[in-house]
Amino acid sequence: MKQNTSLFYLSALLILISIGWFSCKNQTTGIENYSKTMNQNFTTYILVRHAEKAGSEKESVLLEEGMLRAERLANRFRNLPMKAVYSSDYTRTKMTAAPTAKHHRLEVTNYDPGKLDSLVLNLREHHKEGTVLVVGHSNTTPKLANLLVGSEVFAEFDESDYASYFVVVCPENQPCIPLHLRD
Repeated sequence: MKQNTSLFYLSALLILISIGWFSCKNQTTGIENYSKTMNQNFTTYILVRHAEKAGSEKESVLLEEGMLRAERLANRFRNLPMKAVYSSDYTRTKMTAAPTAKHHRLEVTNYDPGKLDSLVLNLREHHKEGTVLVVGHSNTTPKLANLLVGSEVFAEFDESDYASYFVVVCPENQPCIPLHLRD
């Protein structure tokens, strides 16, 4: 059983690296094919910090560079089976989430970044498979990833780091698999 679980994790990680970055339009993603082959349901959480901002107030908008990053992220995630998009109720996070939500014809669901435990319960209850994008902040995004994984794997982002993001794959009845990636 342990060897089968290790093989599952290795295969899932390899597929994660290839999805979205090398997939062609109108093809099912590697993760969809893998879940069908393994008869395994899992949810993929993509956790990003908002893109480059013009200020630190709640209503601060994205800089042009931030808008371009938000569009690049939407393009990168275009072929994923996106089921939901979440954002804290800050203008910069909503602006980062908007292009991906628009592409997948989804509404952005607001969450309270001060209540990450509640968000994790909500995510696990309402999303049993597919991909969920969660846009947060330099301090909340790593905390959320750690809560999903169940251990302190990730540290807060440096205030100047807008390129880091996490992919957390949570197979049904198995520990979650964390990845730290850069845009």
